[in-house]
Amino acid sequence: MDDKALEQIRQWFMEYLASFEMEAGEDRGNIELKRIHTIHVEDNAGLIALKEGMGDNDVLLARLSGLLHDVGRFPQYERYRTFNDGTSVNHGELGEQVVREAGVLEGLPALPDLPDLPDQEREAVLACVRYHNAYSMPDIEDAMALRLLRVVRDADKLDIWRVMAEYFESPPEVRSPAVVNHLEDRPTYSRKMLHDLALSRQCRLGDAGVMNDIKFMILSWAYTVNFSSTCRLMLERGLVERIAITLPRHAGIEDAISSLISHIRGQAEGSGTNL
Repeated sequence: MDDKALEQIRQWFMEYLASFEMEAGEDRGNIELKRIHTIHVEDNAGLIALKEGMGDNDVLLARLSGLLHDVGRFPQYERYRTFNDGTSVNHGELGEQVVREAGVLEGLPALPDLPDLPDQEREAVLACVRYHNAYSMPDIEDAMALRLLRVVRDADKLDIWRVMAEYFESPPEVRSPAVVNHLEDRPTYSRKMLHDLALSRQCRLGDAGVMNDIKFMILSWAYTVNFSSTCRLMLERGLVERIAITLPRHAGIEDAISSLISHIRGQAEGSGTNL
């Protein structure tokens, strides 16, 4: 794969995205949110792959996987007006379907100079699209697909933390409820979610009842990060602190956050994969 091929697929993505223009302000804002998120995830994926010493081809494939990872979000939102997979459709699986049907990895008719990816590379990118949002890493035997998926999952989390930090820092009147699955912003929280976070376990969206629970959930993702370079980027960007400061002041919460930050710092001091 080369830079020209990646740029052509970016062209396809922008044309695909343009088909989801919406009139309503909130709907347009949610589509724009995902467009900007996609740009950041592509950049994050390339950066992580580079920092982990991957070859030029893998860096390009990581960027491509980041570019395509959320294509399912756009038809999902158009049809259901939600980003909640549980009440609509799995956007990873839908995204894989979109990419396969478009033939974007096999040379689009509208882009005659776009070369086909080799089978292994194509299937690795498709695996990233399908499984980037899975609760846990799937059992994948192909080493290339596994490597790329780890990169994309980290890149996605990095930018979701940014998106959510900005969301929680913004005035309530400008927030779109779709971003937090329409959960209410109340000064309460789920004891189970906090308990899971304190035990270094990944929290589940199904246990969330209010907005603070979303914060616990996304913070708990730090325990699933794959690469030390991702942890270093988290610390450099102050992502955990920006989200944590918006939580209620409570000794149990503060202890859980302190343990989380200690874990991230410990992982950041290592090198390579944290698995």
